[in-house]
Amino acid sequence: MSKLAAIVAAWLILLIAPRARAEPAYRGMSYVSFGANDLASSASDLSLENMRAVGTDTVALNFWWFQDTVNSNAMAEDFSRYSSTVSSIEHAIDHIHSLGMKVLLKPMLDVDDGTWRAFINPSNPDLWFTNYTNYLGMFADIAEAKGVDLFSIGCEMNALEHPAHNARWANLISNLRSRYSGALTYSANHSPAFDPDGPGPLTDVGGGFDAVGWWDQLDYIGIDAYFSIANHPNATLSELAAAWDARANSIEAWRNANHPTKQVIFTEVGYRSLGGSTQAPWGQDFGLGIDLQEQADAYEALLSVLSARSWWDGAFWWSWDTNPYAGGSEDTGFTPQNKPAQAVLQEFYGGPGPPPPPTGAPTQTLFSWETGLENWQVPNFHGRPASVEQSTEHPTAGDHSLGVTQTGDTFSWDAYVTLTGNALADFSLALADDPSRYRLEFDVTFDTDFIPQNSVTFMQVTMAINNSAGDWSQVDNVAATNGRTNETIHVDLPLTSFAGLAAGSSSYSLYLALNGNWGSGDATLFFDNVRLVNIDAPLTGDYNGDGHVDAGDYVAWRNALESRDLRADGNLNGVVDWRDYQLWKAHYGESLGGPGGGSLSVPEPAAGLLGLLATVFTIFSLPAGGGRRILLSSCSSALPSVCR
Repeated sequence: MSKLAAIVAAWLILLIAPRARAEPAYRGMSYVSFGANDLASSASDLSLENMRAVGTDTVALNFWWFQDTVNSNAMAEDFSRYSSTVSSIEHAIDHIHSLGMKVLLKPMLDVDDGTWRAFINPSNPDLWFTNYTNYLGMFADIAEAKGVDLFSIGCEMNALEHPAHNARWANLISNLRSRYSGALTYSANHSPAFDPDGPGPLTDVGGGFDAVGWWDQLDYIGIDAYFSIANHPNATLSELAAAWDARANSIEAWRNANHPTKQVIFTEVGYRSLGGSTQAPWGQDFGLGIDLQEQADAYEALLSVLSARSWWDGAFWWSWDTNPYAGGSEDTGFTPQNKPAQAVLQEFYGGPGPPPPPTGAPTQTLFSWETGLENWQVPNFHGRPASVEQSTEHPTAGDHSLGVTQTGDTFSWDAYVTLTGNALADFSLALADDPSRYRLEFDVTFDTDFIPQNSVTFMQVTMAINNSAGDWSQVDNVAATNGRTNETIHVDLPLTSFAGLAAGSSSYSLYLALNGNWGSGDATLFFDNVRLVNIDAPLTGDYNGDGHVDAGDYVAWRNALESRDLRADGNLNGVVDWRDYQLWKAHYGESLGGPGGGSLSVPEPAAGLLGLLATVFTIFSLPAGGGRRILLSSCSSALPSVCR
């Protein structure tokens, strides 16, 4: 081949070959949990596996503590909000590492009253920094012990970025350096913060990534990059890319002038799948409805532009849910899961993509209150004083129920729970499958010893469900009585009763309301055994939901003995025990297509476990003590499906 021909051939190869993209140091994703033990659930494990399949190689693991007000000086876990247990955080770190991904550990701090953390301004800064250093230090020790790669020392604390606090930040950083050998960063807001409640109109409390005075003491400059990249709806991909190019030039000029040796990571960046999200990426809703393509274009614009910048080491997209089936075509939230934005990430991150979600959800107990309140609490918009407690009165399965007490009559929303972990994942699957195939069931007991009898002539229960998009659907009077009769009502509600609940929301909450005319005293009703039921009668013993009763279901049952995962609760009594093993064994080898093939060897528990379970089974078989059981009876509800 002549020299000229070789040159032409090389030129043609370059011309027709796809343009190679620069490889950022981190193909990141932000991971969020809003339940105490969500991070330890099997749903979370699967969600992380799906994230890995997209091509993610580093996970920003976010979790929260709280302080009471912006002026408070102490912070702590708050499991009535969305703190995660330490054990669940450790589980998530271990699982992320087992999948071959790195961890950016990101302890967060929020304010109980909902004020943005940018306005945290403690009354005693020295005391606050002492307590905050202790908070971070505990997790820095965990990060060191578990080989975590990156650690964030704070997030969007604009008011505390004032130069008056620089020495305090330096002391905190020095403390963390003494106990943690990995890389440190800080997640700075993209701009100054404006306090609408300040002394003047939109008081500027300052801060922002270009105001932080201690970047040189950290390993990475971290920016929560919620920059506006459009000034009108329906901006094109080329317009979004041009906006990111201009923004990247601005960041680059600042970085080169002030911190030329520091690499930049976007510790957070994201867009809702909502019209106008590129105008206000921090989440403002312009009322333009779902726009999956705008979210996908925003992802592509950022990755196309920033991947070519040598100072940029990657983005941690906000955010991936612990629910593996979150997102989808009807979701307006930030997650890219099961949306076109996920495909964009797969292209840039080089992953094969997660498998499609399974069809259908198994029948399971959602709440039995055997382990406590199980996150049920009183909503902040209750109309009357109310309380909830784990009770031994009137359980219909197991030994406990939920007592809901309302002081004073008339209608009031008295109890609610936000679904988390496996319950959230399977509820999403049910909605995505076919709501007509599922129902919610629970038992409610009316006991005249706990209802004032002076004037009562009616008692009613209403149930509602809402989701993260704000959709609300309620069914009135699902259980009703005259209040003067002892009875337990079995409530049986098709999911289709709750109209307008889209699948794929990042959260769903269940609400219970009491109503009646018992006067001014306390009335208590007892709820038990809340179940999600697949009316197509899924296989008994198919605890992992793969359509076959096999050794995998034995493993699921065995693991569930040491957890709160009730998907192996085959008889729906609220506990995973020996009875559920017996059910699995009786149906071993069956499949949805009919009986399994031939003679199969059934795994047996180890001898020690066998003896222990036999003992436990004997204990569970003893008559329960405590309050009397009230047999199911007919009810006066107008809904015939309510009673049986």
